[in-house]
Amino acid sequence: MDMVWVKSKVTIPRTVPNVLERKKLFSILSNNRMKKLTIIRSAAGYGKTTLLSLWLKHIDESVAWFTIDQNDNDPVRFLKYLIHTLSFSILNVEQKLNNILDETPPFETIIDTLLNDLDTYKENIHIVFDNFQEIHNPQIHQIINRLIEYLPANARIYITTRTNLELPLAKWRVKGWILEVGTGQLCFDLEELQSFFNSVTNDEQKDALKPLLKTTGGWIAGIQLIKLSTGGMIGNLSSEEILAKASSYIHEYFMQEILLILPQELQDFLLRTSILNYLDPSVCASITNGLDSLTTFSELEKNCLFIEQVQAHPPVYRYQTLFRHALQVEFQRQYSYEMITSIYYEAATNLCQREDYVAAIELALNGELYKLAHEWIQKYLVEIFAEGHTLLFGQWIQKLRNAQFPVDINMLVLYITTLFSTHEIDQANKIIEEL
Repeated sequence: MDMVWVKSKVTIPRTVPNVLERKKLFSILSNNRMKKLTIIRSAAGYGKTTLLSLWLKHIDESVAWFTIDQNDNDPVRFLKYLIHTLSFSILNVEQKLNNILDETPPFETIIDTLLNDLDTYKENIHIVFDNFQEIHNPQIHQIINRLIEYLPANARIYITTRTNLELPLAKWRVKGWILEVGTGQLCFDLEELQSFFNSVTNDEQKDALKPLLKTTGGWIAGIQLIKLSTGGMIGNLSSEEILAKASSYIHEYFMQEILLILPQELQDFLLRTSILNYLDPSVCASITNGLDSLTTFSELEKNCLFIEQVQAHPPVYRYQTLFRHALQVEFQRQYSYEMITSIYYEAATNLCQREDYVAAIELALNGELYKLAHEWIQKYLVEIFAEGHTLLFGQWIQKLRNAQFPVDINMLVLYITTLFSTHEIDQANKIIEEL
C-alpha cells in the first residue's frame, strides 16, 4: 500500500500575523550560516519552530522541511519522508531513491545516493528536522550521523528538539560544525517583552514588566497566554493579578503538553516535589515513591523539562516558576487533604532535622501546619534574630495571625517590637490594643 503523504509535514509551518521577529537570534543564525548543523533545543513553548520558520522565509533559499511525529520512528518511513520532502521542495529524486529503497539495501546506500544528489544541486539547501525528540530508533540516529558527516558544502541541517540528541555532538563541536541555540537564547528579553506588549508605552509601565519577565523567565508560550488572557492590557495590573488571570490557561498548557504525556510514576514525583522551593534530592527522597531523585532531576534537566540546576555540589535544582505553580494546582486537585498534609509534614520535618529551620518553617506554613510552624519558631527564636531573619519572623507571625492561630504572648511582644523597628506603627498599636 502506498504511503499517504501529509503535505503539512513537509511544508514550512505558518506563523501567526504580526509575530515578533527575533532580530538578535537572526543575527546569531546569520553569523553561523556556514555551520553544517544548527541545533535548537529547549522545552515546549520557547518558539523553536517559529524561529526557524521566520528565519528560513527571511533568507529566501531552498528549504526541505520535515515535521516529525511518533509514527516516523521507523527507519524506512523516516527515509521515505526525507526523500519526499527533498523531492517536494528541491530535488527530483523521489522515484529513483524509492526504487533503491524497495530493494532493501543498507541504509548507507540510500544516504550516500542522496548525498550525491544534494551535491549536484548548485544552490544552498536547508534541511529541517522539526520535533526530533520523537526519534528514539538507533538506526535513524545512524542515518542522521552519516548525513551530517558527509553533508556537501551547499547543504545545512537544522534540528529542533526538546531532549538531548543521541549524536556525536562532542566530536562535531571540536570540528566547529555545530551552532547550538538553547533556552537562554530563546527566552524573551525585556526589550522583546516590551515590543510584544505594544500597549505598554511609558517608562513606568515598562518597569512593571520586569517582575513579569522574572516570573515567566522569558518563556514565550506563557507570555502569549498572559497576553491572550488579559487582552494585552497589562499596564495597570500587578504581576500577581496578571498571573491570576492567566493561571487557567497556563495550567491547561502544562497539563496537555507536558505532564499528562509522562509516565504516571514521574507525574507523581513532579507533583509531590512541587511543594519545595529548592529541590535537594535527599529531601525529595522522603516524599517520593521510590524514584531515585538525583537521577530523575538529571534526566529532567537533560530533557529540558522546565528545571534548572542552581547548585552543583551538592546538587540542588529548581522548577521554572510557572511550571511549579501549575504542578501545585494539580497537586491540590489530585490528592486528598490528608495526603497533602502528610507530604508537607514529611518534607518540613526532614528540613528541620537538617537544621534548615527557615525552609522548614516556610514549608510548614505553606502546608497549613501552623502548630508545627509555631513550635519551630519558638525553638529557633534566638537563631532567627541572631542570623538576621527579623523580617521573616514578622511575616511568619502575620501568617499565623491571618490563620487565626493563637500566637504565644512573648512572640507577639517581639513581633510588636519588630513592627516598631520597621516603622509600621499603626499595625503595632493595633496589636497592643488587642492585648
